[in-house]
Amino acid sequence: MKCSTCGNNNGEDTRFCSKCGARVEFGIIDNDSNRRTPKSTVHIKKSTKVIGSIFAIIIILAILFMSINIFQLQSKLNTPVDHSTKEVSPKVEVKADKVSTDKKVTEPKKLKETVVTKSATAPVTQVNTSSSNLQLDSKSTDQTATNQFFTTHKNQADDFYKNFRSDYETALNSGDFSHVSGYFSENNGVKSNYRDFVSKHIGWDYDYYYTFLMNDTTLEPKNANTIIVTSHETFELYKGGYKQKTSFNERIKRYTVAYKNQLFYITNIESIDSNTSVQNN
Repeated sequence: MKCSTCGNNNGEDTRFCSKCGARVEFGIIDNDSNRRTPKSTVHIKKSTKVIGSIFAIIIILAILFMSINIFQLQSKLNTPVDHSTKEVSPKVEVKADKVSTDKKVTEPKKLKETVVTKSATAPVTQVNTSSSNLQLDSKSTDQTATNQFFTTHKNQADDFYKNFRSDYETALNSGDFSHVSGYFSENNGVKSNYRDFVSKHIGWDYDYYYTFLMNDTTLEPKNANTIIVTSHETFELYKGGYKQKTSFNERIKRYTVAYKNQLFYITNIESIDSNTSVQNN
């Protein structure tokens, strides 16, 4: 180390000048200014330059990386996407080293189509299931109402039928349909037929007389305001004149009686079976 006081050259690790005894400053001499720069300062400057260089390189690399990503993103946004299936078939003819790449591209499209199909059909299944449940609930409600109506009104319907039979016997023997006119609903074809049958007895030129013997019934519900009355009826008919005779008649009929405004009305009478035996007097 060179002494700054006398200029004597000393060893590298010398602390004091061997010639003048002055303290030797540990450092590096600047040739331009003949000034000695301490080693610690030199090392700090070198470290600062290295760190600055590394930092500058990192910034440059970061800017370059961001530029590449931005460029790729812009390329994807500007590239039009063709979802048609026409471009899929040419890719199958590419060489063997590109087949695997093409398959990777086409498989996601097939998965998407499958998902769309399932989501489109799912609501239809739900709607059908919901509709079936509504129909079952409606039938259950109707059946409950029918059973309740029948339980409440079956005795009234049975009395209605038996009163009709009694008044019908009177209507036949008098030839007057007004005795049973109120039992039928209006605009009823059955009512018109029974009116004609009662009225024709007026023209008979001999005596006659009906005697109703039995009116057994079986009742069953039809709906929430209608009851079916199945009857087993027997009666005798006496005809006078020069050749007197009495006939025994047996009928099985089905009456449909509907409940309206707190009253029953006959809407239909169906003949199921009949039998007649005649006895001359």
